[in-house]
Amino acid sequence: MAWTARLERLRGRAEQRFPVVSELTGRLLTANLLDAGTRLAAQAFLAAVPLLFALAAFAPLGVREQLRESLRAMFGLTGLSDLELQQVLGQSVDDSLRETTGALGLVVALVSATSFSRAMARVSERACRLPKAGTRVAAWRWLVWLLVLMLVVLLQSPLRTGFGVGGWLVSRSTSW
Repeated sequence: MAWTARLERLRGRAEQRFPVVSELTGRLLTANLLDAGTRLAAQAFLAAVPLLFALAAFAPLGVREQLRESLRAMFGLTGLSDLELQQVLGQSVDDSLRETTGALGLVVALVSATSFSRAMARVSERACRLPKAGTRVAAWRWLVWLLVLMLVVLLQSPLRTGFGVGGWLVSRSTSW
């Protein structure tokens, strides 16, 4: 029992000396961030994949090429996987099939994005002990989230190449 009393005294002193750290630790533990993070990752994946199908279906050829380059850069696709991606994003697919999968992908992406934004709002509310946001205020978040996701995916390749400046910019920034 002496060691438990000593641990309690140490914890009490640590809370007095570092109140911000102890408050932050308490909030992180009560918010179940590991569980919430897993849920958020699943929701993001469920929104991202159909969104990529919709973007590939409705975007012009130049945007689809940029999407292909970005996906190749993000996932390191080479060989057969790169050929499959080129077939999906290229001109070879029937237009009616492309529009059907794009429309279906857009609907699924919108539904998944609303779930993602609600889950993110709940995690933020729990972690920061905020009052629950009203539905009116939170309704715009899913559109912003989808737009940001599309921009991040499309800009991956130009960011990795330094927007055409070349490899010297990328190699200098990674040497730090």
